Amino acid sequence: MKKLNEYKKSSLWEKEGIKILILKGTPYEIGYAHGKILGRQIQDLIKGFFQPLSDDLLKFSKENPELLKNSSEIIDSFTNIESFLGLMKEKAKIMEKFIPEEYKEEIMGLAKGSSLDYETALIMQTFVDFVEQAGFLHINEFFHSCTHFTAFNGATKNGDLILGRNLDWTSYGIAHKNAILFFYQTKEGNDFVSVAWSGCIGALTGFNFRNMSLTEESLTVTNDVSFEGIPVFLLGRLAIQQPKTLEESLNVLINSPRTNGYHFIICDSKNKHLPSVVFECCAHKYAIRHPYNNLLFGVEVEPHPEHYRDHKIPHPDIPITDESSRYRYKRLKTLVQENYGNLDVEITKRIFSDKIDGKTEKKSANLNCLSNNTTLHSVVYLPSSGELHLAQGTIPAPDGGYIKINLFTL
Repeated sequence: MKKLNEYKKSSLWEKEGIKILILKGTPYEIGYAHGKILGRQIQDLIKGFFQPLSDDLLKFSKENPELLKNSSEIIDSFTNIESFLGLMKEKAKIMEKFIPEEYKEEIMGLAKGSSLDYETALIMQTFVDFVEQAGFLHINEFFHSCTHFTAFNGATKNGDLILGRNLDWTSYGIAHKNAILFFYQTKEGNDFVSVAWSGCIGALTGFNFRNMSLTEESLTVTNDVSFEGIPVFLLGRLAIQQPKTLEESLNVLINSPRTNGYHFIICDSKNKHLPSVVFECCAHKYAIRHPYNNLLFGVEVEPHPEHYRDHKIPHPDIPITDESSRYRYKRLKTLVQENYGNLDVEITKRIFSDKIDGKTEKKSANLNCLSNNTTLHSVVYLPSSGELHLAQGTIPAPDGGYIKINLFTL
């Protein structure tokens, strides 16, 4: 690896195009080093991401008021970038009450190190919750198309637990360029790794050094949401940084105040009886899905009786016009079943690089494809060995190829 920059105990490295930020110290020291080392990238991301985001949300709210009837209080409150950011800061301050103190200290350090005001650094951790509660997941071509699954025992070639994951969100031509692999060495819980972006301290794709991993996907829910909860970025981090076991991670998710609809796949290769589960939730309700036939899929399919077999989870009271999740699920299930018993890292990488439209069965890069024009990063991971195969920095991410990194020897 090549060292690019450093500040005190923390340092920025590069391995074959993947930027790795190793953070050490107290929460404030870690935040300050993060901001100091990546300050320019953070400033660029704020300017290049939030302006077009606000423009799209304003345009959509004016053109589709009927789809956002449950969010009129939010939508009516902003007319330009200034009022948009102001409203985001207002809602972020509500969520701030539920953020653990050490994370708030880290955000304070991040703000200071990157020359931001604290409120702006805060909304970088809370904007996903705002966007989802405002009803904007209905702009499916921008936001709503993540895919992940796990396989183990008889489903894989060597019986290893394998996680495959594509995270999809709009890039606005800048998010994918600011992708960072964060390696946290703290005194608060486990050392852990997060695949994220400059300025973001949470974990939607995270791994700790107790053979565990966690990935998240948003779930379209409109009738059970709240700003009185831990932002999803930080909830994901809390559930991978503190626990030592899958059960402890579940307890964090169950007992923490939540904001919106999402589901997490949690993996624990030490747990031979139950190596992975899906925790599916909204603000006040949750369900836990167990693997079937050594497989566990994490794709929102709504409604889909096979996917939502026997639990009750709130669904939107307005229709989802985009059905890309269903077609990605169809394609993913087909490819996994075709390779059942032989799944390994290389096959899983091919699956998550696949660009066949699950509806038309023709080559494409639209949201019906597992690898599509919003795929910001792609991960294949072996929790037992710490072997990570990461694609990021291009759109779709798998097009740039996967880089192998052993997290346990970083």
